[in-house]
Amino acid sequence: MFVAFLTGLALGAELHVPGQYSTIQSAIVAASDGDVVIVSPGTYTGSIDFLGKAITVRSTNPDDDVVRDSTVIRASEGKACVTFQGGETARCVLAGLTIFLGVINCTASSPIIERNKIGPYGASITCSQSSATIRNNLFIPYNSRQYTITCLDSAVTIEGNTIYGNKLAGYEQPGAIIIGGGVSGGTSVIAGNQIIGRGAKIASAIYLVPGEASAVIRGNLIADWTKGGWPGVVIASFESFSASSSGDLIIDGNVIADNTGMVAIYDESWANTAIIRNTISANAAGVILGSLADRPLVQGNTIIGNSLDGASSPHTIYPLVLSNTIAGNQRYGINVYRTLHGGVFADNLIVGNGGNWGCGVMFTDSSVLFAGNTVVGNKARSGGGGLQFLTGVSGATHPIRNCIVWGNRAPEGSSIAVGYARPEVSHCSVQGGLTGVAKEGTAEFTWGPGNIDADPLFVDPGRWDDPGTPTYQWDDSFILGDYHLLPGSPCIDGGTNDVDNPDTTEIETLPDTDIAGQPRVIDGNLDGAATVDIGAYEYLPGDVNYDGRVNVLDLILVRNSLGRDPASSIEARKADVNADGAVNVQDMIMVRGQLAK
Repeated sequence: MFVAFLTGLALGAELHVPGQYSTIQSAIVAASDGDVVIVSPGTYTGSIDFLGKAITVRSTNPDDDVVRDSTVIRASEGKACVTFQGGETARCVLAGLTIFLGVINCTASSPIIERNKIGPYGASITCSQSSATIRNNLFIPYNSRQYTITCLDSAVTIEGNTIYGNKLAGYEQPGAIIIGGGVSGGTSVIAGNQIIGRGAKIASAIYLVPGEASAVIRGNLIADWTKGGWPGVVIASFESFSASSSGDLIIDGNVIADNTGMVAIYDESWANTAIIRNTISANAAGVILGSLADRPLVQGNTIIGNSLDGASSPHTIYPLVLSNTIAGNQRYGINVYRTLHGGVFADNLIVGNGGNWGCGVMFTDSSVLFAGNTVVGNKARSGGGGLQFLTGVSGATHPIRNCIVWGNRAPEGSSIAVGYARPEVSHCSVQGGLTGVAKEGTAEFTWGPGNIDADPLFVDPGRWDDPGTPTYQWDDSFILGDYHLLPGSPCIDGGTNDVDNPDTTEIETLPDTDIAGQPRVIDGNLDGAATVDIGAYEYLPGDVNYDGRVNVLDLILVRNSLGRDPASSIEARKADVNADGAVNVQDMIMVRGQLAK
């Protein structure tokens, strides 16, 4: 790893400590740009300062953990252990050392800090007005009330590190990383790290300060952080730091799991936010978008098994919540609260939520377009199990289009409950039809055209699992199913391509793809007119294995089921491509006609 980083650098002389120089600092004083200070195993007391030089200070083998652990720089506790005083660039490297006590200060510099062990006594890295690269280190804070890495007004890269939290009783660590601020045009990157709390109490594992710089948090594992003081959020950005931001925030492809903070991701203040492709599970809650978030994108996430809401959007300006799997959360799947300025919630799979109390989706004082969603197997102690409309926006409607609301549980209005709101439901599959809807006397509920009450014919509708208390349903857990549509589903081509919300100035359109990335809109029933399907999945005729393509594998699956009764197995049911009640040569012909489409 370290050798790869040095490739292409013009290395100068090697200065050996203690062979040639008795201290690391004396070797640095003697070094010139491009030189390498090589430190043999041992403990070196005192602080070091790079003096603005483009040099490397490293152990004899930065890739060897034994060498790293035995090559120690020790300063007085709380003092600067390593200082980058200004002007250092990425040609300045600190690698393969153990930083014991003290801190690392980076000011107006951009060093590479690689393969070091930082700790265990309160050591941290502080960067100000810097563009440092901090890569492949091990951070172990001890008795620390500071963030392990603090990089404000900086554009820093923090990559491939293992960062452990402080779990000692009586200490509440602010968190692992705080970054952000006012570097115009700069971007801070936190990527590929393992950020493990080990039960440490936190304010936030990662705290993002909005400003002119952008931030990318990608591909990290963030786990086992315990709620401490406010905000108790794993990844947080709050209005209190800055009223506005011109930077972008991207939270992409992280695993955020087994934390007991208030919420996994909270953002309310970045100019442009994209929360995409994350797995967010077994936390107190999933994603919350706060009051200043403007057109935030929440797309392609798996938000599952959290003890409160899957996703919430209080006071958000036009949120875009697309193609997420939101399942098994103990309160609401989605809580849309006072979202007054429109928004689009489309192509989401919202199943098995409300295990303790709640429902699939709760709308309160909101006006958003809710289209192409599959809302199945949710339950509520009161109100609608699938959708609840508590209150609405004066004069505005809740347009519900192309949705499946099926298999939900509630004492009344198992599918939909309407309070003081004005939902308008059209081109949806609603179990029970109007009998599945409960409304208050003052509710203005519109049952529009195109609604059906017919089994959507899922590949597998999922189920609630009873742990042995059949008379008490609130300890049940939901087992996910497969919500693709089977051939012959009444939801195929059953939607409407016109989904605009007339109460907002935006012209809403359907996403280009469904939740699985399948193109929308497909002529699923082959009648010559391409109409969107009802629900989160678009049906591709001839795609027997639901992999998004029609090819020879689908022909093989049909051939393997020839002559079988479609009712005999799910494989035979999928192979009955023309839904005529038999798997025969006609199905083979139909698949062949769709090859490569």
